[in-house]
Amino acid sequence: MRLLKDVVAVKILQKPLQSSIIELPETMDRNYIACVQARVVELGSKFRYRNIVKEDDTVLVPNHLGNRHIINGEELVFYDGEDVIAMISQR
Repeated sequence: MRLLKDVVAVKILQKPLQSSIIELPETMDRNYIACVQARVVELGSKFRYRNIVKEDDTVLVPNHLGNRHIINGEELVFYDGEDVIAMISQR
């Protein structure tokens, strides 16, 4: 698989119902976003956080965004780089 541009492919680690909700500032269009934890599978060549986020890292992404595809029997979700909300540190 070869991704181009500012794209990240992830595998969702938890169901949306088990996810937390993040409250955003009132200046945003949506005040609440249901987020899910996901494992990074592949990074695009121009992914904006490439020096921070690596493959197999866990990130927080909005559940309602992304393009879902089944590749080799595994559901992957493709997000734009700007849609990655946070990286979850591994302790």
